[in-house]
Amino acid sequence: MKVLSMCISILQSILRKKIFQSPFMKVVNEAEMMSLNQQKRIEELEAQPREAEDIVRDLRAELREVQDELEKLTKNSIQCSSEQKSGHDAITF
Repeated sequence: MKVLSMCISILQSILRKKIFQSPFMKVVNEAEMMSLNQQKRIEELEAQPREAEDIVRDLRAELREVQDELEKLTKNSIQCSSEQKSGHDAITF
């Protein structure tokens, strides 16, 4: 792709110098510019799924951390609750 960009830059430079200022070359130049713009847009669109995958991966990791923390808190709560019941049962007997 870099070679194509260099070729287009050279062609544009030539066109600016008005060496080949024919209607055909103007059309070619416009077509090349459109092609470059489309290629840039394609590259941007190809990058979006990768960025989305990174976000999903980060969110999944964060969700696992929160689930682990919730599980710990739930276990502690159940343990405290059962300790309170057994302590309360010992007092009433």
